[in-house]
Amino acid sequence: MKSQDYPLFDQITPEQPKALSVSQLNRGVKLQLEGAYSQVLVRGEISNFKPHSSGHFYFALKDAQSQISAVMFRGMNSKLDFRPKNGMEVLVFGAVTVYEPRGSYQIMVRTMEELGAGALQREFEALKKKLQIEGLFSPENKKTLPLCPFKIALITSPTGAAVKDMIQVLGRRHPAAEIIVIPCLTQGAGAPASLIQGLELLAKLKVDVAIIGRGGGSMEDLWGFNDEALARKIFQCETPIVSAVGHEIDFTISDFVADFRAPTPSAAAEQVTLGVERYRKDLVHFQLSLKNVVLSRRDFAFQKLNHVKRQLVQSHKNAIGTLKEKIFHLVKRFRDPRAELLQKRQRTDELSQRLESGFKNKIKSTRRDLALKQDFLLNRYPKNLKNLKQKLVALAQMMDHLSPLKVLGRGYAFAKIGDSLVTQAGQLKEKDELQVYFQDGHANVRVQDTKIEAASAKLKK
Repeated sequence: MKSQDYPLFDQITPEQPKALSVSQLNRGVKLQLEGAYSQVLVRGEISNFKPHSSGHFYFALKDAQSQISAVMFRGMNSKLDFRPKNGMEVLVFGAVTVYEPRGSYQIMVRTMEELGAGALQREFEALKKKLQIEGLFSPENKKTLPLCPFKIALITSPTGAAVKDMIQVLGRRHPAAEIIVIPCLTQGAGAPASLIQGLELLAKLKVDVAIIGRGGGSMEDLWGFNDEALARKIFQCETPIVSAVGHEIDFTISDFVADFRAPTPSAAAEQVTLGVERYRKDLVHFQLSLKNVVLSRRDFAFQKLNHVKRQLVQSHKNAIGTLKEKIFHLVKRFRDPRAELLQKRQRTDELSQRLESGFKNKIKSTRRDLALKQDFLLNRYPKNLKNLKQKLVALAQMMDHLSPLKVLGRGYAFAKIGDSLVTQAGQLKEKDELQVYFQDGHANVRVQDTKIEAASAKLKK
């Protein structure tokens, strides 16, 4: 064999062997690789995952540019708390090994940790279970939302779309409410501490209710609301808290520990004004009912007013008719005063007859009546005053002349049996008891006998 036939031999130095076997090369590579990479930490995506019947896991780790084979034996993968699958991003720890028969190398994985959403989900579930056992999610610990809050705090990012949506909904549904925006970080490592500071301001601001949340995003974006310290702060807060993080399908620890969980920020704004909307509907109903009552009362009042009006008109007609009749009679009397005087004279005659019967009290009453009538006639008929006076004087003299008292004053007396006046001796019987009336009094006497003829003769003499 000549060097010109194999030009590569010319590059070999005298210190090196002329040629290596495949086995020698693979062994050399194995020693070099396994010595240099006995402990490696590699991040990649699982691909071509094949669980073997022996319990070993065979798969590949890849990134955007390349991939490497990997194996995790049964004794190692039995300690995993998750099931690897294609597309899962993981962080593995192990060693690089070389399989000499094929000249291939791979990573022999000792431990594996899930990265991304999967790892976060396991952390989320662990914290959720812990806080649930402690009672932070218990319904009996939830505070009731106020029916009509007038001071509402929004703990969120001041520049996000969520705060604009909440302000718009609150302004439309409850324009009388005071809205206070507490600016906070809602994403990143500093989000939990910022949100906790926002919650601490609630006691100073004395708000009625608070909404904490943000718009939608990935699990990593919403992760700040899964902080344990933030959850405990929400639980300890005296102000009712509504959690509105992400979209309807998103759930965070804040949602579970808050007093109420809303699927979206807009829904949270609707929830805190639910009582206001109910009051508004009730007010519309009351207004309608009040209007109906007022209209009904008005119609009833109009009916009653018309009825009273008709009665009043009829009453006035009757009253006017009565007044007309009275006026007619008065006018008639005024036109013929002699008829009234004649009537008074007849009345005087009647009184005189009654006076003659000995009713003293009637005489006094008649005198008072005559005096009143005299005054009445004097005021109404001044032209006839003189004639009326003369007639009244004549009547008074006549009355005085006919009065029994006048007769008694001349030395006479009269006798009565009970209430009956004795005018004839024939009215008397023996042993009758009489009352004999004199000018200054009366005496009770008893009849012994009666002599009618003798008495008559004496009277004639």
